[in-house]
Amino acid sequence: MISINTATRHPERGVALISALLILLVVTILGIAMFRSYGLQQRLGGNTREKSRAFHAATSSQNFAEWYLTANNGANAAATTSCSGQKTADATTVMVCANAIPTTVAQPDTWGASFTYKPPNMSTTAGAQGAYAQAPQFYISYLGAPGTGPSYNSVLGQNNTLFQVDAAGWGGTSQTVAVVESTFKVSSITTSIPPATGSSVVQKNVFLGGP
Repeated sequence: MISINTATRHPERGVALISALLILLVVTILGIAMFRSYGLQQRLGGNTREKSRAFHAATSSQNFAEWYLTANNGANAAATTSCSGQKTADATTVMVCANAIPTTVAQPDTWGASFTYKPPNMSTTAGAQGAYAQAPQFYISYLGAPGTGPSYNSVLGQNNTLFQVDAAGWGGTSQTVAVVESTFKVSSITTSIPPATGSSVVQKNVFLGGP
């Protein structure tokens, strides 16, 4: 007797295909998320680097301004001028401003007056490798002469006069800006030197600088 299998066959429902597609979708989403996270980390790292470059550019300009105040035995800290416009820093010219920097400044590059200082080997050529958007700048505010402003005599007999140094630096783009500010003290000591002839007394001023 011949037996015939009459069991009903279940139609294939493609479960394996659907599972594979779901796994592929999950892997794709994970890959996209990892790629986006990597790109974000790259941008964060780039922004941090440019901010650091801008900060160091600003401090280089600030250091130059503070050095200028004590150069020439501190004689540079004795002369002031009314500053306006943007000029190139020159250690042989007066760069101490009698007029204070405006308090309404919104952006560093909108200062009404400043001196630009370009450190050695700094490139400001657009598109060049490692170039900066522009040279850093500084502004020295003269806060007062002895007896007329924030000056005082120390216990050692030093006459201390204060200056405010504002400086700004840029990274590779004009949107990356760092601004630093310091109060710099220049101290003078008056020493009597016996005259060679006559009865007059010669006074010698020795200038010292410090933050």
